[in-house]
Amino acid sequence: MRYVYIGLIVLVSLTVLLFKIQNLEVVTVSLLSVSVTMPVSLMVIVIYFLGMVTGGSLLSLLRVLIQGAKSENEEKDKEGDKDGEKADQKAGED
Repeated sequence: MRYVYIGLIVLVSLTVLLFKIQNLEVVTVSLLSVSVTMPVSLMVIVIYFLGMVTGGSLLSLLRVLIQGAKSENEEKDKEGDKDGEKADQKAGED
């Protein structure tokens, strides 16, 4: 299995190297008053990593928000159960 992983790493590395060699043209990107000039391959790699970071951050934020909403609902359900038990006890006393 180790040889399969090594083979995959070599294959991916060669693909990235081939991509880098074939995309040596220079591109300029401007945003507001800032402009950056770099090879196309480097630009694609930078954008890919920025996408990974922002996508991971967005997923983490969504997970936290969903867990927070679930815990709030569970707390409300517990409070509702306690209120219901109190009402049942009062009804039983009457």
